[in-house]
Amino acid sequence: DTNCNNLQTHYAENFDLLIPPSTGCVTVTNNTSDAQKWITSNTAPKSVPSSMYIYKNASAAMNDWFFTPGLSLTGGITYNVNFYYRSGGGPSVEKLEVKWGISASSTGMTGGQLWNNSNIQTTTYTLATVTVAPSATGTYYIGWHGYSAANMSYICIDNITVDAALLT
Repeated sequence: DTNCNNLQTHYAENFDLLIPPSTGCVTVTNNTSDAQKWITSNTAPKSVPSSMYIYKNASAAMNDWFFTPGLSLTGGITYNVNFYYRSGGGPSVEKLEVKWGISASSTGMTGGQLWNNSNIQTTTYTLATVTVAPSATGTYYIGWHGYSAANMSYICIDNITVDAALLT
């Protein structure tokens, strides 16, 4: 959806319609204030031609985020959050966590951690699936936080979806 102000109950982003380095409707924060931040890139996408990508800083640890647009989620409903991730490969170790909260900022991730992997060394895309179940209806954001040590490699994220979980 190209209307970033349109709150959605279904969210899907594969970054393929964006011309790098545009980030479209996602919000990016560069908490280290360095030259490296999340951008779209043609480097190693899961679905061609683009993915979200962040490259290493040779001298500073990574501390950068990107966030979904505001999602209109219903209290008491469980939502699946799916995404694919990979790194530039070993021996570098990349670190990534996913949180959720009430605003598109690191301090707004008040809902807590949904997922964490502090040992990403694979060049093969891996599917991560987590759930979020807000207690109250409202607008929420999901954030991806790269927090790797200095001078590692890179992280790619692709094919994000957020949908209400189906009851079986």
